[in-house]
Amino acid sequence: MSDIEFKFNPAVHYANRLACRPGETFGPRVIDDYQWLYVESGKGEIMINGRVYSAESGCLLGYGPEVPHRITADADDPFVLFGLHFAPDASESAARPHPPSVRNIELPPQSHQSLSAPDDVPNALIPPCSLIGSWALPFFEELVKEFNRQDEYAPLALRAAMIRLYVRLRRTTVAPMPQNAIVERIRAALEARAEEDYRMEWLEEMTGYSHDYASKTYKGIVGRSPHADHQRMRLQAAQRYLETTGLTVTEIADTLRFGSIHYFCKWFRRLSGLSPSAYRSRKRMI
Repeated sequence: MSDIEFKFNPAVHYANRLACRPGETFGPRVIDDYQWLYVESGKGEIMINGRVYSAESGCLLGYGPEVPHRITADADDPFVLFGLHFAPDASESAARPHPPSVRNIELPPQSHQSLSAPDDVPNALIPPCSLIGSWALPFFEELVKEFNRQDEYAPLALRAAMIRLYVRLRRTTVAPMPQNAIVERIRAALEARAEEDYRMEWLEEMTGYSHDYASKTYKGIVGRSPHADHQRMRLQAAQRYLETTGLTVTEIADTLRFGSIHYFCKWFRRLSGLSPSAYRSRKRMI
């Protein structure tokens, strides 16, 4: 174990989930801290320190301070990204403003390689780009939810969540478990019904197996129950409406078939840590 791993005591500066617009680009730019990007869905290209990576669902990317990078979402299937800004050692991290400092830079016409960072710039403790699969999604969801709380316990909760994620990353030495046909069938059907209220009889209709057997199989591979995954997908549908449409909160609640706007707002805050209005008004940043 290296010194930096032994001293890993992170301070999270910013955590966010962003549904990119088709073809949306961030940068080229540099930041003053470390960043991890996790691709929830979609695809695109990310240039890190002069090298271009094709990224897709389940990819994790990372870079350190002053490392040139550019994020470009696909025009047809744009990214949904989780962005995490942090310092590896909280004792060396002074109180910081939110959001972190981001500085756009010029793209030299001759070569990406001329964007390379100095040799003494540290990496982000992970490879620049790796495919890790879907197991990391709940960790990033927890980090965003805790960051949005902004209460006195949030820094400690964020540190704990990131340490758990980092330990899991260091222990992961094999590819994610392949998902069987039952799981894929359930996942596709849940996504198609993300705007409906969950019903237990769906699993039997989807698979021909009992609810208990199908649910147990799904949870054993994915790590979450079908109901929990459907709640996550429904939240993502609500977030997309808030991010990409001019529908009112009441209209979104009706579209997603909630009984009342009061119940919708309470449910949205419980799962995301923000009210729908606060979520919509937040600054677009990753």
